[in-house]
Amino acid sequence: MTTFTKPTIKEIYNTIISDYTTRTGQEVPILKRALIKCFAYAIAGVVYFIWNFAEWQYLQIFLETCEFEALKRWGNLVDITYKSGVKSILSITLLNVSKTEISAGTIWKSLDNGLIYKLISTVSNNNNRNSNNSNSGTNKSTIVLNVECSTSGSSGNLSNESILNITNPIAGLPEIATVSETITTGTDDEEVETYRTRVINRYKRKPQGGSAVDYYDWSTEVSGIVDCLPYVLESGKVSLYLVSSGSGSNRNPTGSVSSNPFPTWTDGQMEDLTGSGQFLSVAKAINSSDETSNDRRPLGTKVELLNPNYTAYKIEILGLSPISDSITESIKEALIDELDVKRPNIKALSYTVNDATINSNQLSSIVQNIIDSSDGSFTSFSLKNSSNEVILTDVLGVGCLAYLSELKINGSTIDL
Repeated sequence: MTTFTKPTIKEIYNTIISDYTTRTGQEVPILKRALIKCFAYAIAGVVYFIWNFAEWQYLQIFLETCEFEALKRWGNLVDITYKSGVKSILSITLLNVSKTEISAGTIWKSLDNGLIYKLISTVSNNNNRNSNNSNSGTNKSTIVLNVECSTSGSSGNLSNESILNITNPIAGLPEIATVSETITTGTDDEEVETYRTRVINRYKRKPQGGSAVDYYDWSTEVSGIVDCLPYVLESGKVSLYLVSSGSGSNRNPTGSVSSNPFPTWTDGQMEDLTGSGQFLSVAKAINSSDETSNDRRPLGTKVELLNPNYTAYKIEILGLSPISDSITESIKEALIDELDVKRPNIKALSYTVNDATINSNQLSSIVQNIIDSSDGSFTSFSLKNSSNEVILTDVLGVGCLAYLSELKINGSTIDL
């Protein structure tokens, strides 16, 4: 894209003075505060300000350079919505509860991530409703509550059996609660450049009523879904391998959807989708652009949502020198990042054979580039498949993602 050099105020001033002398044929007065000089500097300041605004305005015209607010407006024109972060919602289990009613807004805190979780709605403990004491009864029961993290993002996600501590002691409630299930997985705000890529792709790839690109676009509308690998493996059924944000072999979407494949029909009416998490959200996005219509998936097409297939690779490096924790960590991260971006060959998405090829020489050069800064070297580099067979190249299969399952450096296994 063409760039423009912004003149300084002094350069604009000189241009005004030069234009004045050329047009009038008069010399500029020597006096420092001559009227024409003051006038020229005043106009130069205004022009400089206008130039800044015009330069900014020019950048908003193009998707590649516009700022976030303008980018969202470009995206809204083609129904590509920015994916804001989602707050995690957890089910927690409380034991020995004697309180008859637990008010919405009751707060628990996780000591693992330092975040707080609020009860979404008031819950009645019917087992103790007939107790003589309105706050606590003689009967004690186990109840399950749904709480929402106070902030959006993946940091609010907790594994089952994690402990939450109540922030203010309440009569009839235990001090701790245990996470029993994740209702909604928390996700981070979408990276602006990732959103920019989605918007640009939509302008390049116009909706076609059910093409491979359409299924990719519909699926990646869901927060946390970063890729979709579409295939037709059986006539009349589209199989989609969904890829969520993450790394290595931890890129499965959350939740489930029923039925799968969908839809199912009863007396000519499509049955409602049920399930949870990202699987259910993707299924709904594929069916319709809103909650009331079915304006996307072709009527007679069945869709199957699948987790990715994973292909494991092992790498061994011998004779690495010098070696340090920082060098080891840099090598590990670089190899993981390289394998994470590999995708199977899908022509409709412009995923080429090169994108699908795992090449030993290419991975070796990544390691060499890292140790070159330390004037280092290594004696051998081996790429192995899951069967421990040394390979030079490999090509990812249907719906496959590559990941590093083992890394050995100078005989020592590195924690991944």
